[in-house]
Amino acid sequence: REILDKYNGTAFEGFTGDEVLSGLDPTKGTECCAVVEQMYSYEEIFAHTGENKWAERLEVLAFNALPATISEDMWTHQYVQQVNQIACQKTMIMAPWSTNGPYAHTFGLEPNYGCCTANFNQGWPKFALSPFMHNGNTIINAVMLPSVLNDNGITIKLETNYPFENKMHYYIDSEKDFGFVIRIPSFAKNLKVNGENAELRDLEFAIKTGKTEIELAFETAPHLKERPNNLYALQMGSLLFSVPVAYKKEMREYTKKGVERKFPYCDYEFIPTTPWNYGYSNADFEVIFNGISDVPFSQKNPPVTIKANMQQINWGLKFPYKSVARKTPKSTKPISDIQSIELCPYGCARLRMTEMPVLK
Repeated sequence: REILDKYNGTAFEGFTGDEVLSGLDPTKGTECCAVVEQMYSYEEIFAHTGENKWAERLEVLAFNALPATISEDMWTHQYVQQVNQIACQKTMIMAPWSTNGPYAHTFGLEPNYGCCTANFNQGWPKFALSPFMHNGNTIINAVMLPSVLNDNGITIKLETNYPFENKMHYYIDSEKDFGFVIRIPSFAKNLKVNGENAELRDLEFAIKTGKTEIELAFETAPHLKERPNNLYALQMGSLLFSVPVAYKKEMREYTKKGVERKFPYCDYEFIPTTPWNYGYSNADFEVIFNGISDVPFSQKNPPVTIKANMQQINWGLKFPYKSVARKTPKSTKPISDIQSIELCPYGCARLRMTEMPVLK
C-alpha cells in the first residue's frame, strides 16, 4: 500500500490506473471499477483486521471518488475520473490515458468498456451495509452513515449528516446487554459525548437492556495536504475540496454495434465555462455550511463549502490536448488579483481542480 501510494497515489486515497498504474499526474485517470472494488477491499480488510486506517480510507474514497464519477441522476458514469478534471470532452485518438480511448472520461452508459456499467452500482449498496460490524458480543459502528441496524433483539438507529456535519445521534433499543464501540476518526478534534468533553479515541459503551441514547459531536479543520510536484489538496475531515468548474453539457446520441444510445441512455460531454487555472494565495479558509438537499453531492447545492483566497496563474494545457490541464503549471506567478473562491466537496464537482500550488 505504501509503495502504491508513493508512486501512484491520489488525493482521494485511491490510485491512478486506467488498466495500468499511471503515476502521480493528477490528470491521469482512475477507473470507476477500481474505486468500487477498492472500497469493498477496505470494508473487508477493516472487518478482518479492525485497524481504523482502513475504515478511514474507505470513507475518503466513498465520500469523494465515488460520487464524483457518477452523474447526480445516476444515468451516466465515467470510465475514468481525473483529480484535476477541467473538461470531459473527446480527446484525440491518441488519448492521454495509458490504454483507454478518447471518450473514457466522458459521462455515459458505457463510455469505454462495459465493466464499469456493471460495477458502479455496487458501490453505494455495499457501503450502506458497512456502518455496523460485530466482534463477538460487541457491535462496532465502523462508518458513520445514516442507518438502522436490526439484529437479534437489538436495534440501533443512527441519525447524522456526516461527513458534512460532525454530529451523531444514536437511538438504541435492546432486549439484552451488549458492548458498543464507535470508531472516532483520527482527524476529529474537541470530541463531546452527551455534551461532555471526551478523550479522542474510540468510544466504548456497556449497553444495558432497554433504551439508550448517545449524542456525540466533534470538530474538523480545513488544511492543505501536501501532494507530489509542489501541489496541495484542501481537505477537511474525510472531504476533499475542489475549485468547481461550471460547464455546459452536450448530448451525444449514436449507434454502437447495432444498439442505439438515445436519451436517457446516451452520453454527454462536459465543456468548461468558467476559469480553472488557480493557486492558493494563502492558507486562510472560511467554512460555510449550507444545509443538505435531496442530492447531497450536488454541484449546484453543495452541503458545505470553503472560501479560499486564490489567484489565477498561467497553468497551461498538456500538449497536444485542448481539454487536459498540464501535470503542473507553467508558472506560479499570479496573473490576477486575489479572489475569494468558494470550493466545494470533490464529490460534488464533476469538473474541478483539486491539486494546486501555494503561490509565493
